[in-house]
Amino acid sequence: METEKVEKYFGKYNLQNPESEQYFSSVVAIAMRDYKLDVEDISHACGCSKPTVERWAKGINAPYHAIRHLVLECIVELIEKKPKQ
Repeated sequence: METEKVEKYFGKYNLQNPESEQYFSSVVAIAMRDYKLDVEDISHACGCSKPTVERWAKGINAPYHAIRHLVLECIVELIEKKPKQ
């Protein structure tokens, strides 16, 4: 995935170490809080359960490193499809 797209939406938050679980959970939490994505939308787009997305947002766990970029891509696509408020 193009890191520019992730940076476009999340760069202003000064998140550190894009490879870390903390970065991943912060992106999920910010997407839900600031971009008003709900757990159901993210879980449906990513093909996982709602409790899984909730655990990601809380930093309890994260998907395998090899597929995190796919989840981030889903989140960015949801943000881009969401009507501007």
